[in-house]
Amino acid sequence: MRPQRLVVYLVAALLVDACGKPTSKAKLVGDVTDVTGAVVAGVQASVGAAKATTGADGRFSLSLAPVDDALLTLTKDGFVPSSQRLPLAADTESYINVVMMPLAPPQPLAAQTGGTLVGARNAALIAPPGAFVTAKGEPVTGEVLVHLTPYDPAVPTEALAYPGELVGLTADSKRVPLMTYGLLDLTVTQNGAPLQVAPGQTLTIRVPAASKGTMPAVMGMWRYDIAQALWLPLPDGVWDATTRTWTTQLGPGYPLDVTTNCDVPLEAPGCIQGIVVDTNWNPVNNAWISARADPSVIGSAQLFANDTTWNEGTFCMTVARQTPILLTVREASGRITERRFTSGDKVNQDYPRVCGSSGCMQLVPIIVGTNDPGTGEEACASVMSTNPFTGSCASELGDFYECFHTGGTCVSDIDPGIGTGAPSTELTWQNGARTTSGLDLLRGLVSKYYGPDGTLCGEVVPSGNGMTFTVKGRGAVTISTEDDGTMKMKCGGVERELNAKQTAAMLACGSTMGEDGGASCTPKFGSFTGPCGFKSDCKNGLDCCAPTSDIFNKQCMIESLCDMLCSSDLECPPYGTIPRACCLSSLGAKLCTPRTACQ
Repeated sequence: MRPQRLVVYLVAALLVDACGKPTSKAKLVGDVTDVTGAVVAGVQASVGAAKATTGADGRFSLSLAPVDDALLTLTKDGFVPSSQRLPLAADTESYINVVMMPLAPPQPLAAQTGGTLVGARNAALIAPPGAFVTAKGEPVTGEVLVHLTPYDPAVPTEALAYPGELVGLTADSKRVPLMTYGLLDLTVTQNGAPLQVAPGQTLTIRVPAASKGTMPAVMGMWRYDIAQALWLPLPDGVWDATTRTWTTQLGPGYPLDVTTNCDVPLEAPGCIQGIVVDTNWNPVNNAWISARADPSVIGSAQLFANDTTWNEGTFCMTVARQTPILLTVREASGRITERRFTSGDKVNQDYPRVCGSSGCMQLVPIIVGTNDPGTGEEACASVMSTNPFTGSCASELGDFYECFHTGGTCVSDIDPGIGTGAPSTELTWQNGARTTSGLDLLRGLVSKYYGPDGTLCGEVVPSGNGMTFTVKGRGAVTISTEDDGTMKMKCGGVERELNAKQTAAMLACGSTMGEDGGASCTPKFGSFTGPCGFKSDCKNGLDCCAPTSDIFNKQCMIESLCDMLCSSDLECPPYGTIPRACCLSSLGAKLCTPRTACQ
């Protein structure tokens, strides 16, 4: 996802320790560039005590012990430091790339008298007299140098140069994904040493907003802690429409060599998962993969997550829901493969994300070095054109997807079964393909899939962490997904892992089955979440109400949910002794919910 490559190989080597026992090592190699794409020499890269410096080609190399969560830091005078957490697996080869932001030119300021300095895009520092002390707490006199370096998240190269992933650590020690609206690095030094805010003093800074997009009036502010690779909360910023900045204060002891970000926590985040393979369907492990809001669609380069592909080329990442996403895979060779899609409506209740769960949207397999095939039926047909299950006990899966193939838009008819206890769902595609789901007393939830000509292609029932296919009356095949994203099949009394092409087929074709419960389909008038004008328009047990502040956008909702709808905490009095808050639910509506259950 970076404009130029920074390559990280994790190449395992067997070394011998002092006792003569073999010890696995990992080799970390990287290339560093700036926001213009130029390589940066003289950058110190470190993981723990291991250190290396980039050469004239911008490359460094480190020999390291394997670890699940290594902290890589990169520093150089004249650049904003950065850090990144990544796994260093034994006996593997991995990849990462980093872009660094040059510091803005320094501006002199007299420490004894203080004053106001204004930088690019109205970034500003307002310092009272005697505002600075050294790292040892000694008062500073004379001239100090101030760097005001703004980042614009609407400019892709600047968004990629953020000093770390957008993960915040709240005051109650919870990690939350963040949405960024602007960033400013403030560096104040004397004789090359960074300073701090003096006891009893407060600095005021103005942080420029992104050049595109609508900005909130009150903004959460965060500072980057390079040692933790996390953003820590600051007092909220206040919007100034004239300068297009947020103003916040920095109190005593605040270090003046860190980056300040304008963020809001990402409410009810979603999750994506998939697989990366080469043109021979071999898994591409430990490739560097990034997800961000697609700047070509929404004008902002919000960076949601970075990751490396794992075992069998799988990956899993947190993203915003219902957002145009640009996914970028970069290999050690520097080759870039991009995919564009819109994330689903599923909520992943946990953060960091829990993979292999119903809260993750499965993507079409990514074949490196190929053009984007899009999503849906075309990708499924491409992978299944030569049935990858031929010769196995699961060969009928190819027949299932040949029979059941969707086309065009989808309409959902959802009946929650209020009063009858028999909820059901029917999804119908424009080409005539159809699926119905309902409860069976013996088998639980049963989904039936029909082809465009009305032929029953097969039935699917949940089975543990997967699903069991019964195809046209033939044998049953169970496909399950492990926590690490790998998939297994069980048929004929035997269980084994799917190979890369079989996994790719299930991921590609699963996206056509309406596995999101119809969330991607247009609700039918009068059905659950479907449009309505009056209660009489809705099925039994449903009421017609507006789940958002738009009173003209009414939907058929469960009556009790209509009673719980809210727009602020003021509308949610305690339920007995239980405090409640107005929280965003997985349905996309805000509901009065016990405060401890809010996401």
